[in-house]
Parts: sequence; structure tokens; C-alpha cells
Amino acid sequence: MMVSHGRVPPNTAVFSWSNHHPPLYSPTMILHLLALTRLLYEQFFPHLPWLGSPWTVGGFLILGFGFWIWRIRSNYPPSSPAPLLPLAIPALLILLPPEINLLRGWLLWVGGWWVVAISRQLVSQSASQRSPSLLSSLFSLLLLLAPIYFLTLGRTVGAADTFEFQVVVPQLGIVHPTGYPLYLLLGKLWTLLIPFGQLAFRLNVGTAVYALGAAVLVLELVRRGAEGQGSRGAGEQGRLLTSQLSLFTALLFALRPTFWSQAVEAEVYTLHNLIGAAVLFLLLRQLQQPTAARLLWTAALIALGLTNHLTTIILAPVALLVAILTWQSWRADWRWLLGRLPSPCSRSPFTPIYPCAGRP
Repeated sequence: MMVSHGRVPPNTAVFSWSNHHPPLYSPTMILHLLALTRLLYEQFFPHLPWLGSPWTVGGFLILGFGFWIWRIRSNYPPSSPAPLLPLAIPALLILLPPEINLLRGWLLWVGGWWVVAISRQLVSQSASQRSPSLLSSLFSLLLLLAPIYFLTLGRTVGAADTFEFQVVVPQLGIVHPTGYPLYLLLGKLWTLLIPFGQLAFRLNVGTAVYALGAAVLVLELVRRGAEGQGSRGAGEQGRLLTSQLSLFTALLFALRPTFWSQAVEAEVYTLHNLIGAAVLFLLLRQLQQPTAARLLWTAALIALGLTNHLTTIILAPVALLVAILTWQSWRADWRWLLGRLPSPCSRSPFTPIYPCAGRP
């Protein structure tokens, strides 16, 4: 016999991750608790050696298995409607590496609960017939990522390429090939705009801002892509799923160990990811609403990306394919597009004027 803990309108489905996927409920909590034991073991080593014992791991597994069987056999209502699967992702990032950064580990562990809290808020918005807005998703993303990046940001000079950038950029010097002129010029701007901290720290801040921008664009890419697949007409539950999917994807993208390590020190890769995400966003918009102007902006952005990292060229065939697929929609504007391309008579400071001499 099911016990009701509140009035539920007829024909209304009550969402609960543990109801729909009971096998995932207990393993997720076990992973999260095991991650906590490793963090405590590493934090207070060697004072809590029992946390690293196989008996501790075995005890958690037995308790989790028993709890899982009990939930399946009983009709006990779920304690929370929030999906707990996001807890497993940071737990695996804590448990799997042979070495662990304690600050990063604690941020991941607490961040897992933060994502669950955001999910619960989105579920409550859906239950009250209020669609979660893009602004709330962006705010939640930045509110989580910005403190994480700031707390793990390098405060002084780094090593290898990071050290080279931190020394050369403030002087507008020349770094190793290909020179990375876009990163160099923008980095110089960051050293002038931020009035405090070492020059190396200011350059690191700029790199973290590029990473935040790339994460925001990934969120918007997933959201618009899901809407393009028909979730817009799927009602409140569809919009809820789209918001959760876009938010979780952006968080996974931003907190990958490799990307995270590049986001907190002077490196060109976060700016490269920002430009790449912007190009993909423009191409997605071109597929949805083709215009000649958007193609021109896409080409300009790819060209700009080449001044930061030459691998941006791999986006050119994708842009060409999108242009071909949408040709029927923008071909009427081809004369307008040709008129915006550079010509020998351009009055740009980078081109000579003499080929146009004598022309009106």
C-alpha cells in the first residue's frame, strides 16, 4: 500500500530519480561516501588510517547493497525528489586518479551537492508550472564555476609555456611559434585592466574568464540543439530536461581535469575553446535561421581564431558544409555578401591605396 504525503492532482506524475532508477540510487551514494573517505584520509593522513582500509570499503558496499534491497522491497517514499546521479561524477574524479589535489577534490565533492540542489530547484519550478529560464541556468553555472576557478587559480608564475607567456605577454614580446598574437594582445589588456596582484596572476584571471565564456557557450549550444530536436514542444518536463542537460554538460565540460588545469594558468587553450564554441554556436544558428551576414561573421571568427591557434582551421570544412546546406536560404544575399569581402580598393590601413588611384 502506497502512503501519500501530500495532495497530488489527478493524472500528475511525481518525478523522482530514485523511483525511476532504484539501482542507481544506492551505488551513487556509495561512490560519494567513498570519495568522502578518501578526502578525509588524505586530509588528515596519517591520523585516520582506518579510512583507507579494505574493511571500510567493504562495509560501505554491504550497507549500500542492503539499503538498495530494502528500497526495492519496500514502498518507502523517496526522501528527496532531486536526481542524485550528478554525485557520482565528482566522486569518480576523486577516486580514480592515483594522486589527488585536496582543494580540487573538496570543491568537486561539495560541487556535486550544489548540482543536486540546482536540479531540485529546477524540478520544483517544473512542478509549479514555471519553466526554468536561461538566465537562471547561466547564473547557476557561473555561481558554481567562478569560485572554483578563483580558488584554484595560480597566484604566481608557473612552469614551461605558462612561465613563457607570463614573462613575454606584459612586454608584448614574441613567444614560441606560432606566436599566438591574439592571446598575447588580449593578455596585455588583462595586465592593464586588473589593478592588483602579480602580472602572472592577472594573466591567469584572463585565462579563467575565457574558460567561463566557453562553458556558457557550451550550455547555450546544448540548449539550442535540444530545442531544435523538438523539446520545445514537449511541455514543462521537456524544458526541465533541456535545462538540466545543458547545465550538466557545461559543468562536465568546465570541470574536466585537463580543461580545468588549463583554465587556472596562462595558456592559450581556453581562448581556443571559447572561439571554437562561438563558431559552433554561429553555425548552429545558421542551420536554424540561415543568413548571409551570419556566414560572414563565422568566417571572420574562424580567421580570428587562427591568430590564436592554428587548429582552428579544422572548423573551416564544417562551416563550408553548413554554407552549402543552407545555400537555398541565403543565396539571394550573395551580392551583399560579396560586397562585404575585402577588395583591392579597401581603405584598410593594412592595404595600399595606389591600386585605386584615379577611380572615383
